[in-house]
Amino acid sequence: MRDLLAYRKNLQSLTELIKFTLGADVFVVDDGMVAVAGTGPYRSNIGTRRPHDSYVDVTLNRGDGQTVIHPRYTHQCYRCEYRRHCPYSMVICRPLINQNRIKGLIGFLSFSENQRQNLINRSSFLCDISERLGYFWETADLDQHLFLGHPGTRSLIDFFEEGSILTTSDYDVINLNQRAALEKRQIHLALETYGHHTEGKRRAARHLGISLSTLYRKMAGMGCSNR
Repeated sequence: MRDLLAYRKNLQSLTELIKFTLGADVFVVDDGMVAVAGTGPYRSNIGTRRPHDSYVDVTLNRGDGQTVIHPRYTHQCYRCEYRRHCPYSMVICRPLINQNRIKGLIGFLSFSENQRQNLINRSSFLCDISERLGYFWETADLDQHLFLGHPGTRSLIDFFEEGSILTTSDYDVINLNQRAALEKRQIHLALETYGHHTEGKRRAARHLGISLSTLYRKMAGMGCSNR
């Protein structure tokens, strides 16, 4: 099996997908402590080796998850060579394991107090997510379109609390989770009931409890006809 760097494009897609739903930044590091994917400010670290004695180092060596609610002030943080420049308000690391071998880790970062509270509130989701990435090893060689459309990706986004839809740049739907599929059916039914003309869409939006502009946005995102 090739190392994680070889799968960088699909890993980057995964981090961006998770960030979109999570509202916090995501990163992936390989077993050589090199960042191979990331979102937000962390993206500038891609291709660089992560600090010695950091929680990345600890997670890769021990194989268990690490949660740092107050970075810079723990015993381990005082040992980290990057401590003086650490911009994070919270760090969570979870190992990525394949065939009983640690292949790397996925991490979640907050840079603000709002992001930090979001991570704390969704900690149960984060504890399970690395296990739900198990399908990645069987799909990593697929091109990006097939990878995002794979049932494993569907299983991952089904775990999200929000409706999630993956589309091409032309708004052709690649994949969507159960919540989004239900919302799409509700919009379709409302439009069939009230009509696809402007007044019908206005009434459909009122029935759904959303604004007309939100309805148009959802229709575009779901690949619904705007006739």
